[in-house]
Amino acid sequence: MLYAASEDSGLIWHREVPTGAAFDAGAALSGAAVGRLGGIVAMAGLTDRAGADLLLTLSREGGGITVFALDPASGAPRLVETLNAENGLGLQDEPLALETVLLGGVAHGVVLSAAANGAGAALSVMAIGEDGHLRITDHILDSHGTRFGHATGLATAQSEGRAYVLAGGADGGLSLFALSPGGRLLHLDTIEQTPGSGLGSISALEMAAVGDSLAILAASETGYGLVQLGYDLSGQGITAFQQSGRLSGTGEDDLLEGGSGANTLIGGAGADMLIDGAGADRLTGGAGRDSFVLVADGAREVITDFTAGEDRIDLSHVPMLYGPDRLTITQRPRGPRSAGAAATAWNCAVRTVAP
Repeated sequence: MLYAASEDSGLIWHREVPTGAAFDAGAALSGAAVGRLGGIVAMAGLTDRAGADLLLTLSREGGGITVFALDPASGAPRLVETLNAENGLGLQDEPLALETVLLGGVAHGVVLSAAANGAGAALSVMAIGEDGHLRITDHILDSHGTRFGHATGLATAQSEGRAYVLAGGADGGLSLFALSPGGRLLHLDTIEQTPGSGLGSISALEMAAVGDSLAILAASETGYGLVQLGYDLSGQGITAFQQSGRLSGTGEDDLLEGGSGANTLIGGAGADMLIDGAGADRLTGGAGRDSFVLVADGAREVITDFTAGEDRIDLSHVPMLYGPDRLTITQRPRGPRSAGAAATAWNCAVRTVAP
């Protein structure tokens, strides 16, 4: 089935194109008004784990994302839900790009938006339920450290059960994130523009998993040709989510995420990412450079083996935490306790947290 949208009228057209048939650009398409969808800038389709076909649109009018269920027989779109500023989605002024990811059986939509004036930009993630309804799982703003301001490009890729998100623009670089099963963006790396790098004003991005690496292509408005980059995935381990209980990793770089209950997450060897859930959790990284990602759940989290100068505690998912001055760290005989993050780390030294 072929779908097309009018940027101005709010119409979505669809027409069946038989497999293997030649495409007739002059053939008529059927269309129907589908509500307030003026300024459609992107569309994406997906099949959820229940086998239902969905169509997502991103539009400027109302600054939102809309989900349609597609009729199995005719392919006609049926409006399910629109999520925008009126019901909690804080996109910037200019919605730019939309990608969909099916991760662990759960569909996610990733949206890139930019400010109409200035360098502001945002990445927003929504989980898409089997009924087509949307739930916001993450929303991050660009900073000097992420370099996707003046946003122009968004790309996603998947490798052995793990999803990656790439964003860039005219802010002198681009950033790579992992997307957790629960829909959280985890910052992996940022590359900044240097003389001759060709990353000064990115106009388009593409990314694909090729063997044990991510292949990245970036086009620049100010440079010539394409810039090719790579990101090594050879140490990637498992990506797993568990609502409660014990979850153990491997000897590689694992991504383990807890759910609503009390979790015990054990990374093992490797550079692991451990994400606490909504319950009281106990996190053990094991050997390697581990990241302990804490969320604002009001519960007490225990990190058993934080190694100063090697491991890191990621508080980027704690709302309104803009600097170390909002943390209270108390030295105790068994290790420091951070009141601001409701976390305790045993067997570690206190180090200054840079703003």
